[in-house]
Amino acid sequence: MIDVTPVTFNIKIVGETTGEEFVGSFKVKPVLHQADQLERDSIMRNLLGAAAAQASPRAVSQALLLAEIQIRALETPNFWKEAKNGLSLFDENVMAHVYDKIQEVEKDWRTAIKKKADAARAELEKTTIAR
Repeated sequence: MIDVTPVTFNIKIVGETTGEEFVGSFKVKPVLHQADQLERDSIMRNLLGAAAAQASPRAVSQALLLAEIQIRALETPNFWKEAKNGLSLFDENVMAHVYDKIQEVEKDWRTAIKKKADAARAELEKTTIAR
């Protein structure tokens, strides 16, 4: 079984629009299973509304980021909760920063899994050759 232990990261960023400093910890899932991916897509479609196909590229991008954060975040700082999971933030750079940090978590997770798989493969080859 693969390790999908949630990962915590901290942010400290100044909002480009408000000049407010946002500081806090996010605990997130490093990877999404199939049901999570479907739920993320459902959240995204819900954010875009009935006319999702006519949504602007910017709206689609924002909905994607917010849906990804919402489905992955297990624990969030107060400012995020108070902003309705980011929906009420004026500072788009804060939302983008959180999303980028989540992408780093997944990249690190995938790198670690690949290293474990490579090590297991190498060990298996040694065992096979030794026979």
